[in-house]
Amino acid sequence: MRRFKPRRVGFVPLFCISLALALFLQKVTSLASTSSFNSSSQKRTGLLIESGFVTVSTASNSFLTQGQLQLLQSKGGSEKTVIVTGLSIEYIRMFENLACNLKLVGGFDRLVAVAFDKETFTWGTANSISMIHISNVARADHTLPDSILYGTQAYKSITKLKSVAVLHILKAGYNVIFTDVDVVWFKNPYYALQEYWITDFVIQHDARSDSLRKFNSGLYGVRPTLDIISAFESIIDAARRSNSSEQPHFQTILCKNRTTHGNCMYRKTMIRVLPSETFPNGGWSINGSTFFKLGAESFTKLTLKPLYAVHNNWLSGIERKIRRQQEHHLWWTREQSCCSEIHAGC
Repeated sequence: MRRFKPRRVGFVPLFCISLALALFLQKVTSLASTSSFNSSSQKRTGLLIESGFVTVSTASNSFLTQGQLQLLQSKGGSEKTVIVTGLSIEYIRMFENLACNLKLVGGFDRLVAVAFDKETFTWGTANSISMIHISNVARADHTLPDSILYGTQAYKSITKLKSVAVLHILKAGYNVIFTDVDVVWFKNPYYALQEYWITDFVIQHDARSDSLRKFNSGLYGVRPTLDIISAFESIIDAARRSNSSEQPHFQTILCKNRTTHGNCMYRKTMIRVLPSETFPNGGWSINGSTFFKLGAESFTKLTLKPLYAVHNNWLSGIERKIRRQQEHHLWWTREQSCCSEIHAGC
């Protein structure tokens, strides 16, 4: 009977088997390391973005869910440009007014709201608002209507979430026009920024005069370039490690803290400051008078420039902001989001 003799395994097949085994072990180790990194990153940031039933960490590379991408696609149009605002439960009335404002001048069809708490997200979905939910697990209790006051730690914590949401939208490939809920628009934001948006980053000036450069993180337009995405990642990281709001870090990151008036450069991208005559903040004055002291008609007679938006800032307290807009006939809402200039019977 012929005996079976095992064939010798040559050097090349044995080497291939060893190499395949080594690559397999390396892949397993890499996956375990990545999982550990994502877990620690999520704990470090304490931030989550939700859409429907799906939650993704801001530290994740998956960015937005399919539902969120579909929402952006429906709002961004062929230009892939969305108008984004953010709010917590305390600012719902101001958001309603912004929504009515954009229905009047145009731009509401591009509006995407970012909810900073579950109560706001629940309200938004119940009222058919195009809304993304972003939550901070360390968010302070906000049982009182005016608890998120300007300058408080709760306020500073909330403002840091705005840039996180914008970063995710940029990474999805969309241009972003960001507007705080206390900005009043006299022209469709999409068209208001077009003649100035010749660079990838345009932003409102926030000083009382033009002698110093001071950025306002509540009104800007950005495009999804590598420089801009890098800038937002740096702003978010700097804000996370500080006790201040996110706004000062726009200045320090984008312009290396230089405060001389005018544009500046971040890497190869020019950061362009919007003209204060056309986009005034609440504290900027001409001949010693602000927009809210003069009113729209007198303000434009002095500037001889078109007026596209005014920021109702340099004033703390939600009720005070609402009252100031009402006094200047810049308040269009009644109960249940009824727009007095649009809906009959308001």
